[in-house]
Amino acid sequence: MAQLGFQFKKRRARAGFAFAETMVAATVAVIALGGFYASTQQAARVLRMGKEVVSASELLQQRIEALRYAPPWSNITTAAGIASVVAAPTGAAANFSNVTETYTVSGYPSGSVLTVVRTPGGTLTNNGVSLAASSCVKVTVSATWTGIGNLQRTRQLSTIISKGGL
Repeated sequence: MAQLGFQFKKRRARAGFAFAETMVAATVAVIALGGFYASTQQAARVLRMGKEVVSASELLQQRIEALRYAPPWSNITTAAGIASVVAAPTGAAANFSNVTETYTVSGYPSGSVLTVVRTPGGTLTNNGVSLAASSCVKVTVSATWTGIGNLQRTRQLSTIISKGGL
């Protein structure tokens, strides 16, 4: 009979140990799932930020190409000319709203500066002088927007354009 009581105590001790193992395993599983959820959220945030940067780069490239292929030299070197080239939104603007575009044209290698700003609503403002007498200009286009987490983000692209392509 004494042996039967000993086996009962042994079985009871193992049952308590199984419960503790189950609780530890459940805790580890909850922590692992929480980590997976957090990393998934971070990955989604990084993807959204990447999409913003790609959209901004596409917008800048489209604007630089539009200015490069704007036939009269005055479309690059005067505020009215730049305004006529950039008045309409680009194809990238459909995926990328609330961006302020800034066009800075300066004589190259040095000289006066002309700045044209296009707001998200399409309003154009300018500051500076005409550079129509210049034979070479540096054009910098920058895009500024409020990104993920309400952070102010900016991308810019520059090129040098010469009159007559020479």
